[in-house]
Amino acid sequence: MPAAARGASARAFALLEHTTTDGVHWDLLIEVPDRPDLATWRLAASPLATSAATIPATALPPHRRIYLEYEGPISGDRGHVRRIAGGTLRAMTDLSADGGTFEVATPAWRGTYRIDREALTRTDPADYDAGLPNRTED
Repeated sequence: MPAAARGASARAFALLEHTTTDGVHWDLLIEVPDRPDLATWRLAASPLATSAATIPATALPPHRRIYLEYEGPISGDRGHVRRIAGGTLRAMTDLSADGGTFEVATPAWRGTYRIDREALTRTDPADYDAGLPNRTED
């Protein structure tokens, strides 16, 4: 469903675990208004499995919208992807290939983040553990 139909700040997204012959990284794909493709970043760690407030990120060329739902092998022997989170996030600033700020609240992933060409940063660190699955109180 296009962002305009969901509300001005709603954006479709997917977080994919991407396994290649070089190892594993995570791809964050976010819908950008008025564009047929997705803003995409490679993350060095999964935001679902780390307590780090900042995760190194690399901006990638835009990806096709099929990756919002796709799981499986990538053509050209480029590995395999598995969707570990997805749905709709709320853009808190304009989101573009250069980044922006967003809030995500899915069963698998919660929090407020800033993404740019070099990092994904949790902007609500005081509440960080609330977004991580399988955590227990001490």
